[in-house]
Amino acid sequence: MNLDNKEYYMLRLALLSILVLGTFGIVLQADESEAYNWDRDQPHAEAEAAQPPPLGTALAQDLLLTNQEGDAVHLHEAVQGSATLLVIYRGGWCPFCTTQLAGLGEVRDSLLEYGVDIIGISPDGPEALKESGVTHELAYTLLGDSQGKVIRRLGLIFTLDEETVERYQEMGLPLATDEWGNTVMPVPAVLLIDETGVIRWTFHDANFRERPDVDVVLEAVVELTQDGDSE
Repeated sequence: MNLDNKEYYMLRLALLSILVLGTFGIVLQADESEAYNWDRDQPHAEAEAAQPPPLGTALAQDLLLTNQEGDAVHLHEAVQGSATLLVIYRGGWCPFCTTQLAGLGEVRDSLLEYGVDIIGISPDGPEALKESGVTHELAYTLLGDSQGKVIRRLGLIFTLDEETVERYQEMGLPLATDEWGNTVMPVPAVLLIDETGVIRWTFHDANFRERPDVDVVLEAVVELTQDGDSE
């Protein structure tokens, strides 16, 4: 794909605009919600140990998720033939996550011009996935991983401690339980997958408030398309 300088800088400007607006929205929501004040700047120790697969790793072909209709979806089939931003998020209840999802949705058409689509993955069930899609007007795919099996395979899940579980339950937040009965939470992350299903770039942070700057995502997308053109 040949990159046009004008198109590149227009997309860059659009993404930076989303960053500014999204950050402003995050600050407002964080200040107004008790759910995001009590544990400020205290990432969980297990979350800090989370690591996505090394770059160059191909997605396994047995990663099974659920779509908004409750049907099973193989992740490798969902990303086949198109470069994809996999957005691992905590759930539709998390304003940091939904701000990120909405921001990416705003620039999806521009990303598609670079051959990159978006798929969001969380422990949410079909109804919650639908609600997130409608509420935030998302035109891209959201998939559910109710027990965190796929997210665990990607190295991006951790077990919540009892104090955190109690706090979240008091606030009425939906929590995911794995197959062993542990209460688990994804570490928010973005993985850039090429059209062959190979991981080319990742971002993750144990602090769930930290999301990749859109400028950084743009650079990763542009680099991927440039690498594809040179092969």
